[in-house]
Amino acid sequence: MKNKFRVLKKVSLLGVLLFVVSCSSSDDNGADVNPNTVGEEVTVEEVEKEEEREETEESMGTPIIGEESPKEEPPVNGDECKAGIPLFVEEEGLVIGEIETAKLSDDWEFKNDIEGASGSGYVVWKGRSFGGNPGNAVLTYSIKINTPGTYEFIWRSRITEGRSNSENNDSWLRFKDADDFFGRREQGGSVSIVYPKGSGKTPNPNGQSADGWFKIYMNTVGSWEWISGTSDNNFHKVFVTFSEAKTYSMEISPRSPSHGLDKFTLFLEGKKNIKDNAPLSEVKCN
Repeated sequence: MKNKFRVLKKVSLLGVLLFVVSCSSSDDNGADVNPNTVGEEVTVEEVEKEEEREETEESMGTPIIGEESPKEEPPVNGDECKAGIPLFVEEEGLVIGEIETAKLSDDWEFKNDIEGASGSGYVVWKGRSFGGNPGNAVLTYSIKINTPGTYEFIWRSRITEGRSNSENNDSWLRFKDADDFFGRREQGGSVSIVYPKGSGKTPNPNGQSADGWFKIYMNTVGSWEWISGTSDNNFHKVFVTFSEAKTYSMEISPRSPSHGLDKFTLFLEGKKNIKDNAPLSEVKCN
């Protein structure tokens, strides 16, 4: 398009040059010429200078007249990979990542209006509730596991609106290609295990669950907390088993509006580090 316009411009300027030369020849033959109605003479050097100016503007990103300026793409909030899926690399049995690194869609919003959020801010769902219907507006992450094993999962979250500790306090989580995904509760020497509904395993958690998704909740008002449990009124910690050293998928789906999500961690036993200033895992574009 730019080359086409330059050629047309060149032809136009050369046409003006020929016209002026023609008019000059008539003047030499004795025709009466009004100096106020005849344009200045355009030389070949001026045409070449005009072309040089256009090439300079093009290299600097300045739009040429007659050509539409490219639309600026809106920035993807907090997404270090911009157009891809963030990949977090596990090292020595530990993964720590900012949830806002994912590419947001639908009614997910990036915010930094609540003190205490780590990184550049946090994400929060501002659409309708998806109480029994997980799998909408999914945020996707990749986890590169170098050390196979069973990892505990915790995210840092907050109730961003209201004063109830049982409202705006949960979101959906799934590891669809992990070797196992389960909740575990240890109490009085006994161990209880639950599996998400749709996984083909039982028993299942109290409350809602479907298609391999767990509802992950917390019950604290007024602060950011590293608390993540599943099974209503019977808190089970969340675990994921990765049997091979390879890349796995982690998915987050909205459930309750105004549940703010800050960052997450996966860790082998003895590797837990939920300090607010803990170094983040390496992030690559998947």
